[in-house]
Amino acid sequence: MLRSQNARYLLTAFALTIAVVIFLLWLTDGPELVFHLGCCGQRRDLYFLRL
Repeated sequence: MLRSQNARYLLTAFALTIAVVIFLLWLTDGPELVFHLGCCGQRRDLYFLRL
């Protein structure tokens, strides 16, 4: 029982992580993601305001 529950939790966490990554990539159009995360939060805020 414990094994199947752990596997389910791992799969859920994995799926959520992938969903978040895809969502971020979609928001930032791919390579811009690294720029937004690395450099400027201000630009990121402007980007969200533009949406």
